[in-house]
Amino acid sequence: MRGWDGIWDTSFGRARLIQHGARVHGFYECGGPSEIDGVVRVDRLEFRYREPNVSGTGHFQLAEDGRAFSGEWRPDGESKWSPWNGRRIEAQPGITWLVVFEAHWQRSFAEGEYAFGHMLRELFARSSGVRVRQRFFGDEASLDQWCRELLVLPEPAIVVIASHGVAEGLSVRGKVIDTKKVFDSLRYAANLKLLHFSACLVGLGRERAPFPVSGYATSVDWGASALLEFTYLDLILNRGMEPEKAAAKAILVDLEKRDLMPDAEAWATLARLREAPAESAERARAIERCTKLATRKGVCPAASS
Repeated sequence: MRGWDGIWDTSFGRARLIQHGARVHGFYECGGPSEIDGVVRVDRLEFRYREPNVSGTGHFQLAEDGRAFSGEWRPDGESKWSPWNGRRIEAQPGITWLVVFEAHWQRSFAEGEYAFGHMLRELFARSSGVRVRQRFFGDEASLDQWCRELLVLPEPAIVVIASHGVAEGLSVRGKVIDTKKVFDSLRYAANLKLLHFSACLVGLGRERAPFPVSGYATSVDWGASALLEFTYLDLILNRGMEPEKAAAKAILVDLEKRDLMPDAEAWATLARLREAPAESAERARAIERCTKLATRKGVCPAASS
């Protein structure tokens, strides 16, 4: 079995436990961000916990099948023990979450209603394997709170953060949220398959993240970027493409629609990315355009490959 590592439904809500050898570190919410640090002795986890207003000790006993635990806790300075039990949460097969964290765009009544998450919910409403959740944030603390929720989500997740952006990070109500802080909030989200910044100039590349990250390095028109992201997310969630390939394909399809394909190499890349049998006609057209523009041999893929 997996020992203590995993997501648990406990007496105090969901918890994420991470095991490295005999050491266990965990996260849960109890009046705010809370943590567990402990040591495994056979099937027993002995730990200290820290909550915003109290700290204490506890111990969990793992069931033989590894799917549940029973335990106790008590605050520092007290002698009475109280129960703390839990059951392992398993991921639902075939489900991927599309989670949208969105800043409030409107600054006054003069601005009309707009929410990118609403559009994405409608777009993926008929995708049986996709579950959409949208949450709004107004500052760094509220964004951090929603990011922590990802730690206790067992299924794979694609996260979109939609906001105004500047070179230093996300711009929310006149303040900047550094993308590094977002990465820190999500570093233990083992289910995270992609973090996408739907924001201009978010300063990507300054910090490394332990998961795939995408976004814009320049200013972009919101309407054009929305259409581009619809294609991008559809390729990942409904077509099963990896984010890097999906990004390349989405950009090239957009350039093709606007008749802005730069050269034979771009057509060749698009042809190779059109792998599905249903795209055979589009692939053939891309190869044809590549062939017309190519100035040397070997640039364009063969029509039958």
